[in-house]
Amino acid sequence: SKDSSLWIGTGYNGLRRIKHGKIFCYGSKEGFHDTQILSLFESRSGHMWIGTSNGAYISSDGKFLPVVLTTNYILSIAEDPEERIWIGSHRGVRIAEDNQHPHVINLTTSEGLPNNVTTCTYIDRQANVWIGTVDGLVRWKNGIMKVYTTHDGLSDNHVMTIYEDRDGNLWVGTSRGGINRLSNGKWTSFTKNDGLTDSQVLSISEDIEKSLWVCTSDGLNQFTNVNITTYTTYEGLANDYVSSIVETPDRSLYFLSDQGSNVTQIKNGKITKYDLSVGPAYVAHDGSLWISQTGMLNNINNGRITRYDTTEGIPANWISAI
Repeated sequence: SKDSSLWIGTGYNGLRRIKHGKIFCYGSKEGFHDTQILSLFESRSGHMWIGTSNGAYISSDGKFLPVVLTTNYILSIAEDPEERIWIGSHRGVRIAEDNQHPHVINLTTSEGLPNNVTTCTYIDRQANVWIGTVDGLVRWKNGIMKVYTTHDGLSDNHVMTIYEDRDGNLWVGTSRGGINRLSNGKWTSFTKNDGLTDSQVLSISEDIEKSLWVCTSDGLNQFTNVNITTYTTYEGLANDYVSSIVETPDRSLYFLSDQGSNVTQIKNGKITKYDLSVGPAYVAHDGSLWISQTGMLNNINNGRITRYDTTEGIPANWISAI
């Protein structure tokens, strides 16, 4: 916390605070009656919010005051720029002011949540409120709610944790689908099959060197920025096997795959895919791209494909050069 105290929530033995080498235990004498601590959060005003298996408390000046939420099992707590506290529980989200007698607003499936079992709450730098549930991810801003599920690009609807990195990318850890990244409106995912220690992601954090640390149920993972940018099918390539690369005068880059029989064009950040048989390629003086195969020539010019084969007189042999 701001006064350099270390607050510790235990599984079944209540709340502790360490300061100047001393350990303080909190219980019924201080007004704290629960033993299972699930979340801790310090607000901008210096109030410590404690979520437990039976509700929530506010700690101020050494005293603990229960917050009337008509709910229990508080898994996450966050604060928006208007100093409202967003509390995620197994019965939806509660929105409260940061004071000792807060007015509480309920946010449940009746208001648009995909499920009342809320796993995490997070506020990004654009003041978007992100809510993770067991049935999808929610973005809330200015009273408008947007739900993201596997139909929108998530790898799994059961959200476990949410984090925004310094580049403005949103990272979402899921129960079975690994970690998802929302960047420029597009979702990509990284799972155990891609090298993650496990596809169940429990927490995410970023260090001072911009490395992203991802905790899973089977180990710790570090994502680091390197000077090489990798393009795969996750970034939009038609195939991960790239046999050749060609640049045309209009600054288009063409990635050819003779295994996948397809071509990916990247121009000004836009990706276009072509299903073509791939062999030797050549850029003509008019800027068009010629691609050969057995008994076949294809010409790509301004997005239009013209095909020539044996019916136009192309020999039915492998064309090795243009």
